[in-house]
Amino acid sequence: MDVKQIFQTSIKNLCANRARFLHAMLGMVIGVAGVVFILTMSNILFNFSDVEVEEYVPGLINAYIYNHVDNAATSITAEDMERAVDANQEVIKAISPYVTFELSGGVRYEGNEPKYQLLLGVDEDYIDMIVPMQLKEGRFLEHMDMERSRKVCVIGSSIADELLGGDALGKTLKIWGENYTIVGVTSRVVQGIESENYGIYIPYPNAQRMVGKTLRNQNTYYQDHYFIQATSEDTMYDAQLAIEEMCRQVTGYDKGYSVWSFAAYTFSGTVHQMNGIIYGMAFEYMVLAVIVLLIGGVGIMNVMLASVQARTKEIGIRKAFGATNQDIRRQFTMESIITSLIGGAFGIVVGLLATVFVSRAMGSLYLGEGVSYSIDIAYMSIPIVSILAAFGVSVLIGVVFGRYPANQAAKMEPVVAINSD
Repeated sequence: MDVKQIFQTSIKNLCANRARFLHAMLGMVIGVAGVVFILTMSNILFNFSDVEVEEYVPGLINAYIYNHVDNAATSITAEDMERAVDANQEVIKAISPYVTFELSGGVRYEGNEPKYQLLLGVDEDYIDMIVPMQLKEGRFLEHMDMERSRKVCVIGSSIADELLGGDALGKTLKIWGENYTIVGVTSRVVQGIESENYGIYIPYPNAQRMVGKTLRNQNTYYQDHYFIQATSEDTMYDAQLAIEEMCRQVTGYDKGYSVWSFAAYTFSGTVHQMNGIIYGMAFEYMVLAVIVLLIGGVGIMNVMLASVQARTKEIGIRKAFGATNQDIRRQFTMESIITSLIGGAFGIVVGLLATVFVSRAMGSLYLGEGVSYSIDIAYMSIPIVSILAAFGVSVLIGVVFGRYPANQAAKMEPVVAINSD
């Protein structure tokens, strides 16, 4: 028999035994779908991390200063941080205090409130630290807004559209019972830090007055949050040392938990750490997916062995009419390959659909206080080579695990096979 005849006969036999065929195919579908899902989701997360690095200006540091309650008189203030910038301009370009909190029902316009809002207390330098953040109209907060604690705000595009119908400039928002004039609206962020679209930015002193000092760690210290922009990525460490030296001079104490402490995180370091987590998770889940693939191969072998036993008479009759051992072996091997091929194809489709569904369900990922990132299908690029490799592995499994049942069928003696019950 030529390959075409073997293929046609295999298709007919599989269609005639659909229950066995579907049972054998199921394991391959699950295994290949798992591999494809892991590869594509990892790809989405890696693409996201590449974009996230570009969200912030180079040399940006996420810093926390802890002022301990027992030594409140020596606490470090935003004014101290500004003086550190002036004294260390060769390593520090700007510093923005950062207070963020959600106000459920705390923001209103003519009795209406947005579905979601994120209030941020920042200064005039904040907008220069977030790359995708651009003004659509009006202005951003200015230094005099901080000095005089003016009741002005800048809002994200989603707040402007949902709450004010897109006509926001000059309107008044009521924030915790106080009237704030809208002086600017930011452009829509499509990818990355999409929570910026729902941001309401007010002068830092106003926000700090609203929330007061944040007590943590069983009321033993205050925590202040800053974005520190070094002059370059090469001066980030020197910028941290300059801030620590300022804290030491202001308090009169060395760094430690008795009076003050300082913690700094670079956004590039956070991304590298996240990539390591992605690699680890992808490896672990890939191992599980490969195990499922192997189990699927064993399933194919068991189903094919059952098929050999059920088709003993057929094998005997075919041999009696001149079919060689090689013909029988090729037919059962072909059936195994076709099963794994179709299972692999369905697995790829199921894996991609699962990726789309999970990506849309995830919506956003929160990596820091008040900072959210959209991780969705926009970051998806299908790793074709990897998916083809997974498909090839499924075919290989069909060949390997289909070989034993095929050999068992080929070894049957025609007379014994025909006379079997």
